[in-house]
Amino acid sequence: MVCAAVLSETAAQTLPGIAHVSRIQFGYKLVSYRQNSFNLGAAFVDPGFLQIFDYKYLKGSPASALSDPGSVLLTATTAKKLFGRTDPSNRKSYQMG
Repeated sequence: MVCAAVLSETAAQTLPGIAHVSRIQFGYKLVSYRQNSFNLGAAFVDPGFLQIFDYKYLKGSPASALSDPGSVLLTATTAKKLFGRTDPSNRKSYQMG
């Protein structure tokens, strides 16, 4: 169940049948890597989001994705835009604004 922040924990504790909850907030962030900077659309989610929705991973592990508060998931298009042909695994990008 994806819901408002104030409802997520209450829903998980009181509504039968809810196994996982996640908060989600959409926004834009200026993200940079070396000389590349882009204002990118972003969804800020809790780790439980990946237990609710199934994604195909090109790299990395669903079990450890988003385990660190500073971690990100990138689409193949965004990874190519930021990192070019460089493998984005374990690279640091910088978020501003």
